[in-house]
Amino acid sequence: MNYETIGISLFIVLIIVGISCTIIIIKKDKNLSSRQKNNLIFLQLYLPIIGPMIYFSFFRKRQLF
Repeated sequence: MNYETIGISLFIVLIIVGISCTIIIIKKDKNLSSRQKNNLIFLQLYLPIIGPMIYFSFFRKRQLF
């Protein structure tokens, strides 16, 4: 295996983990309506890199840590 394959594989795994963690956080958020949750999950699936940034910058009210 060459370094490009390892890098791309790692990038894909990180994107999948990021999407799944963000979807779990969206489902647990009590400040959002069910329509907002569905729209944000749709956004996560179809814009996997920009979607989490949109959620955490505009819809997340409290700090992560």
